[in-house]
Amino acid sequence: VQPEDVLENKHGAMAERPWRPRLLRLPLLPMPAPLFIGSPGSPPQCRCHCYAACRAAQWCAELPIEGCVQGAFTWAFVKAFTAGRLDTSVNKHMNALRSILGNLRAHFRWLDQSPQLQLSGSADMQDNLLEH
Repeated sequence: VQPEDVLENKHGAMAERPWRPRLLRLPLLPMPAPLFIGSPGSPPQCRCHCYAACRAAQWCAELPIEGCVQGAFTWAFVKAFTAGRLDTSVNKHMNALRSILGNLRAHFRWLDQSPQLQLSGSADMQDNLLEH
């Protein structure tokens, strides 16, 4: 970025401004070598757990929960995660999530929302939801 790129006025001349653009040249930070699962030279094996609030034919719902309108799935996801004390398996979390949404259905009978979970090839239902 050159000063004339941002300081031109309508007539193409440099405008007087109380500020000036600066280009900060920051040094690169040392980075540790990445950790790979598998043998060196092979791509890393990623364990992905992909959640969806509902099936494709269903609609996500926002409900008045705990004094404010919020997404039913998001609220239930967080509640299930904190119920597991932020240290739970994918399987236990999914069961708690379904149970919490089932309790919501008791109050909002029209709620038709079934959470979906897809796992990558290297992921497992016994994986921790949050690695630490």
